[in-house]
Amino acid sequence: MKYTDLNINFDRPKVWRRPSVDKLPKKGKTFMAVSKERSDFDKLKVTVKDELTNVITRNVDASININDINSKISEICDYYGKAIIATEDVQPGFLLSKTNKNTLNKKLQGWCSNLINNIPDVIDAKPYGDLIGKFKDVPAFVCMAGPSLENNREKLLKAKGKSLIICVDTSLRPLLDIGVVPDICVTHDANPNGCKFFLSAEHDFNKNNVQLNDKTETDIGLAYALLNQDKERLNFKYDTLGLFVNYCHPLTVKAWNGREKRFYGIYDPSLPVYGVMASATNYKIKDEKLTPENKGMIIGGSSVGHVAMYVAIALGCNPISLLGLDLSYPGGKTYVKGASNQKEIKEKSSIMVDSLSGGKVKTNVSMLSYKMVFEQAFPYIIEQNPKLKFYNCTADDKGNPAGILEVGAEPTSLDWVIDKYCTSEVN
Repeated sequence: MKYTDLNINFDRPKVWRRPSVDKLPKKGKTFMAVSKERSDFDKLKVTVKDELTNVITRNVDASININDINSKISEICDYYGKAIIATEDVQPGFLLSKTNKNTLNKKLQGWCSNLINNIPDVIDAKPYGDLIGKFKDVPAFVCMAGPSLENNREKLLKAKGKSLIICVDTSLRPLLDIGVVPDICVTHDANPNGCKFFLSAEHDFNKNNVQLNDKTETDIGLAYALLNQDKERLNFKYDTLGLFVNYCHPLTVKAWNGREKRFYGIYDPSLPVYGVMASATNYKIKDEKLTPENKGMIIGGSSVGHVAMYVAIALGCNPISLLGLDLSYPGGKTYVKGASNQKEIKEKSSIMVDSLSGGKVKTNVSMLSYKMVFEQAFPYIIEQNPKLKFYNCTADDKGNPAGILEVGAEPTSLDWVIDKYCTSEVN
């Protein structure tokens, strides 16, 4: 069975619902169904579950070679189609913890190398933690880089100075292009290609579509040295605070030409290595000596969009409005116009799902997982912050609600949010 054989229908409500916090979910439950006989689907679920669980139990828990495990799990998932793994049968926490371990085994060496190179910048930077709680009840707009951001980004000009505008790295330049200068930009990318988000469209890296992730360490070192005196980079300035994960690629840190940089560590009690990485940089230089200073941590997110939302919550913002959160490919587009990471849609791995704007829209398994993380996180967030309001201002070209997020953030007009909450100047 391939992705294209699936016709997934989320049993979404006719009207948006604020998630119930009476009974917080102990484990996930599926909203997926396929256009096959139900009995066939149930049998297939059991087969997938059993095969995955057996592979994980036999190999991961036995500490067999990680690459072998990844290969075996990938073969199973690709054969059956990841989208039909029903989370009511396979507990997300179990799979996620194993996935994180696999990810760390593959990427930890590179992350630590990045961290070592970033130490001077991290130690020299002011703590991200100083910002926590400092924007109580200030309206925030969290701008993702979905194609729909193009439909209402210019309206943010009315909100500038009367709210906190937070963007992800991929949406920074598309906002700057139309005169919207974000207050904070969040980046969570450990790959060198992330530097392109902070450079102008005319920079050689973007103009020639240079793929830095494919370059050798020597090439990356040369690129880093060139950025020091790069006139194109130095002329591209923006009055934005950059918020970087501490293991962000050094080339991305070097490319930044905003107001200042701050760094955060990842908070994830299930993976102590993140705490170790944060502790390694929790210092400042005072009287020419290293002195302990907590730089601050953020809950680990599945994507930079999750992290940006967690930042808005931590800063005390209310309400929090999400823009460009398509989690899909409306009109066959992958990112907002002006983003430097436009991609071709892989038809083989595309899935058709219902859109809030009506009809079907293409997405993929990764974005479906991001949707799941958002929707499962909202009940916990609202339980801890009962007065916190979330609005989903993602809109199609006619101003109608768009995207596939269905729980937690109320689909609302961006104009309405700005008129209601952006009524006075804020610092």
